[in-house]
Amino acid sequence: MIDFVKKYSVWEYLVIFILIFSFNSLFYHTHDFMLDFTHVYSISNGLTIYKDFNIVIGPIYPTLIALFLVIFGKNMFVFHIIHSIIVVGIYYLIKKNNKNTLSFFVFIILHRVLFSKYNVFCLLLFYIIYYLEIGNYKYKDYLIGFLLGITLFTKISIGVFLIIPTLILYYKKPKVIIKRLFLLLFVSLSIIIWMYFMGNLDAFFNYTILGLFDFAGHTSNFFLDNILYIILLIISFIYLMIHLKNNKYLSYMICFLIMSYSIFDESHVLLALFPTIVYVFDSFKQNTYLKKIIYVLSIFLFLVSIINVIIGNNYHKMDCKMSYCSQDKIIQNTFKRVHMVNLKLNKDYLDYYKYYFNDYAYFYKLDLKEDITPYDYIWVGNMGYHGEERIIKEIEKTCKNEKCLFVIDEDVLLKFKKSSFISYKILDYVNQNYKKKEYCYYKNATIYVNQ
Repeated sequence: MIDFVKKYSVWEYLVIFILIFSFNSLFYHTHDFMLDFTHVYSISNGLTIYKDFNIVIGPIYPTLIALFLVIFGKNMFVFHIIHSIIVVGIYYLIKKNNKNTLSFFVFIILHRVLFSKYNVFCLLLFYIIYYLEIGNYKYKDYLIGFLLGITLFTKISIGVFLIIPTLILYYKKPKVIIKRLFLLLFVSLSIIIWMYFMGNLDAFFNYTILGLFDFAGHTSNFFLDNILYIILLIISFIYLMIHLKNNKYLSYMICFLIMSYSIFDESHVLLALFPTIVYVFDSFKQNTYLKKIIYVLSIFLFLVSIINVIIGNNYHKMDCKMSYCSQDKIIQNTFKRVHMVNLKLNKDYLDYYKYYFNDYAYFYKLDLKEDITPYDYIWVGNMGYHGEERIIKEIEKTCKNEKCLFVIDEDVLLKFKKSSFISYKILDYVNQNYKKKEYCYYKNATIYVNQ
């Protein structure tokens, strides 16, 4: 045990676990993780991915994490525990394969982008594939082929691009390519057959592939709004290309940059650059004095982050009695607000068919303990090919025979933000065709009715 602690610095893993778990579970940064949690939670409750709700990623991550929720508990506490273990696993792989790594510092300074989401699971898959590639393992070609298939059905764009290094590195060794593509094809066909029998294969292609055409067009303005991150990506790409001659395996890091497309914000860009940043730090000429400075600085930043969580305005006692764990005051207040709205709507509009067309749709459904539907996630690119037009037609059909109610984010409707992903076309349709009710003044909860 002493040798294990000495060799692998267990305390570092503990620090990273505490930091990631604390940041994710006690400190508000974004409610994006609510999307992933709600999808995972819905699968754990028996809903069928793509069939019962829309989602743009592959089925591997949400199905796998849902299995852990079924075993250990269907709440966000378990969700964050599993995610924190994934991050520790990434750190373990880096430490195990680098004798003098400074990655501990990178994990501390970039912990903000390692929040609970499928992208971090993709980062874990990247590192497993990368270290298998540079290592000398007997069955590595079969393992890499298998993992490429898993990555492909976790996030299609990342999976496709991570196949490219194999084609570049082994174009003179077709047997290697055949071995990997055989396992990749085997995994892909197995998952496709599984989805066929689940009855959601058509929806899978519609949401994860065809819908991206709508999504890409909507993010053109988002590209300009994040020009500094684009510049950072370009600089990193040039750096990797320059060093590619001396290290051919950097082609994996170049291809992993696709993680940032097409949402070039802090979390996507820095996560795409994460392997590159670790590589740059590990390339520094290291000595004992430098490592001591880095470690002291890392621990200082760790303590600052934890203190910020504990004594800041966001600290609270975690409550996992319901299907979710209240994250902090902002999340708590969000649930309180939607709960008040739900009470009012169920009192005055009990027999109405309700649509929640705002960024907090999943909060409403979790509060009501109701299943989510494809209508709760009307973000452009998340509704399949021409999804906006299809949903509008379905609304028209439903509301001809039923009384309908729409909970709309008035800020998005009246002051449309170009960087917002919520479908303005659907919101505008509701605004033009249904009657606005002024009694509900909560933010993100102005209502429209047809009767």
